[in-house]
Amino acid sequence: MKKMLLVVFCGVLVGCSYGMRDYIDNPSTLLRDPLTYAHRQELNELERAYLRKEMTYAEYLEQKKQLEEDYDRKVQNRENYD
Repeated sequence: MKKMLLVVFCGVLVGCSYGMRDYIDNPSTLLRDPLTYAHRQELNELERAYLRKEMTYAEYLEQKKQLEEDYDRKVQNRENYD
């Protein structure tokens, strides 16, 4: 009986670790907030566009302000929903 439980436990452990391979390889993804992560990616892309001189500084600041306002609104909606 103990051997059977050990085999089942090992099987479950292997199955879970296989399904969570991405989290095991990069544990920070387990704790990442999708909304914050998407916002950070948008800000990074906006900054890259500015650094590639695809926009003026005023346009950069305006778009950054808009992204921040959108993010704040989404967070507020999420908090009100919870």
